[in-house]
Amino acid sequence: MAIIDIECAECGASLKVDEALLGSTMTCPDCKMPTFVERAGAYDLADEPRRRPGRSSSSSSSSSPRPEPPETEEQRRIRERMERWAGDC
Repeated sequence: MAIIDIECAECGASLKVDEALLGSTMTCPDCKMPTFVERAGAYDLADEPRRRPGRSSSSSSSSSPRPEPPETEEQRRIRERMERWAGDC
């Protein structure tokens, strides 16, 4: 059986697994989170692996975080309505 390289979708760790596990879910030995077993770069992803928003990674690279895009007028109106609603509670 062949060994393939995969990347943990949570922490980006490079893992070597048996090809028979393709299509299944396993627990990453580094971050202990479940990750789907697929070949690294299977979907022509960017250089960085997929990550859940808002989670920090202990093995993050030296790349700087992307700046937040500016708030649109509609987003501002929605945010202000939500703040007023939260203040009424």
